[in-house]
Amino acid sequence: MAARAVRVALVGCGTIVRHHLKALQQSSHAATVTAVVDVDRGRAEELAALLPRAQQEDSAEALKVFTSLTDALRWGEFDAVIVMVPHHLHEPLATECLQAGKHLLLEKPLAHTVESCQKILKHAEAIKHQVFMVGENSVFWPEVQKAKELIESGIIGEPYFAQANYWESLGSMDFAEEFRDKDNWFYDPARAGGGVL
Repeated sequence: MAARAVRVALVGCGTIVRHHLKALQQSSHAATVTAVVDVDRGRAEELAALLPRAQQEDSAEALKVFTSLTDALRWGEFDAVIVMVPHHLHEPLATECLQAGKHLLLEKPLAHTVESCQKILKHAEAIKHQVFMVGENSVFWPEVQKAKELIESGIIGEPYFAQANYWESLGSMDFAEEFRDKDNWFYDPARAGGGVL
């Protein structure tokens, strides 16, 4: 008997959700989106329209649109949550998901302050039967994997210094439109954080 696909709630319908959606569509045999959550109902409905028609029909697996995570969790017909919201919202939403017993993939960074990171980790350490992961995808990049392999094999000796540079223009890809507004949360250190945490 085939295992049931993991039912997923997508929380936050900004730019990054399209990357997660692409990955989920490539894994449609293993995951089904059953809930889309965004404070902007129009954005949530727009994303829902991109999902396979079968997920939008009347059934136990039917797709629902919500404007609050609390309402989605009250409905509860999903196993896992992918949270993709501004960084200052990570702590309250991650806490709510973990306390509700849901598996959680939290988009990077973990949070906007060290204190918020510590609080999320405290909740994550308390869970027993859930998966918690931060979407730090760079550890899976081929060049990072190769560097790890070279270090672990001893080929390059003991590293004493490392420097990495990664730059992506906000004018490239699909980031341009959303991040063009200088009042965007991304440019506010109080909401975005001050860099890598």
